[in-house]
Amino acid sequence: MIRSLILVLVLALSVVPVRAGDDPTAQERRQQAQVKRYEDLRAALTKLDLTPEQNDSIEKVKRDIATLIATLSQGGDGSAEAASSRELIEQTRRNLESILTEAQQNQLRRAMQLSAQPPPPERAPTPPSSQNVERISSARSSKSTVESLMRIPAPAAQMPAPAVSLFDLKGHRFNLPSTGRPVVLVFGSWSSPSLREKMELLNRLAESYSKRVHFVFIYTREVHAVGDWEVRRNSEEEIALDQPPDLPSRIERAALMRSRLHPQIALTVDDVDDTTVRTWGLFPNGAALIDRQQTIVALQKWFDPIGLEIKLKALLNIP
Repeated sequence: MIRSLILVLVLALSVVPVRAGDDPTAQERRQQAQVKRYEDLRAALTKLDLTPEQNDSIEKVKRDIATLIATLSQGGDGSAEAASSRELIEQTRRNLESILTEAQQNQLRRAMQLSAQPPPPERAPTPPSSQNVERISSARSSKSTVESLMRIPAPAAQMPAPAVSLFDLKGHRFNLPSTGRPVVLVFGSWSSPSLREKMELLNRLAESYSKRVHFVFIYTREVHAVGDWEVRRNSEEEIALDQPPDLPSRIERAALMRSRLHPQIALTVDDVDDTTVRTWGLFPNGAALIDRQQTIVALQKWFDPIGLEIKLKALLNIP
């Protein structure tokens, strides 16, 4: 059984170096796949039935995994970073074996195996009835838009921050704060499991730096709307969200998310043409750090609170 757990961890937590000749797109896909394995392990640990004593120890393990994710998100693929990551992976494996009971290790192994399974093959589509043609066409168009938004590249660091087209929850135009503080932008939607998992960490980060940094959440098009690109996590958590067809509906969705996930930062909504997302290229769950001169300091294609805090401390000269 221990051997099975070790195999699961080797598959889930492996440092994959950048291959010579890999084009940037291939490198990004490999990096995203590796980050997903780490996030799947963190999610599986969250679902274990733990004693209070175990929970304290597992929180430390989850922080170690978050450090690995931060290393990946910052492009840490050199030999020194890889060696450090391998050492942390080995320590994580030993910690889990010493903390978890045999039954809990089996539970973790099953959860990781399930997360690694590919989605079931799609059934052959049933010819649509005439009254459903318009609805199906709209869903296909929405899925195509989601896929195209994910392919938009982000601007480069050290460039002037692009313009935004945002609204507050009352439907009024929202301009980015210009009071001489740095600004953090976080993009996302309620249907994103990654966003839901990181909301608490985002709130902690905002609370720690609220007097020195402005935090702005940008609600986007739903990334995993029903009928578009559905994922197992949403089904497990009984989250089924359609794609808001217009700005008032998107504002209503953002307000509902606020009542459920309780983001403690300014909540804004991208316009129905996804102008801000198209300009920034950070769909579905990216983040950006802008300095006092409205220059981009750091970009994350996938929001990583720990990695972002490192950038914040450097910008604010906090040791």
